Amino acid sequence: MQRSELLERVTIGLHAEIDLDPGWWWNRGLQYGTLEYWKAYEKAMESEARDLQEFIRDHRSRDGYGINIVREYKMICKFCGYEYPDDYNGILDCCNDAINAEQENIKALVNE
Repeated sequence: MQRSELLERVTIGLHAEIDLDPGWWWNRGLQYGTLEYWKAYEKAMESEARDLQEFIRDHRSRDGYGINIVREYKMICKFCGYEYPDDYNGILDCCNDAINAEQENIKALVNE
């Protein structure tokens, strides 16, 4: 059996990320990377988040916002449902069926 026949990639989480644009005015000449810079940036982003909440409530048109849908994945054993990380590339050892299938895959590779 191929690895794709043993594991199935499933979505386990979904959330929206909104890119806020605090504009150019917020840093007022602060040097990038300084503690003052990051504090001012945080304050500007919090202000933008409040503005966005008001926008959503008021349904006003506003430019500069982009919404990205972010998906989180895991690999699920098709035999028992055990969850592996999305980038898992090791041996499947979650159940007897998966172990037997992995052993068959190894034998097939050796016999090629």
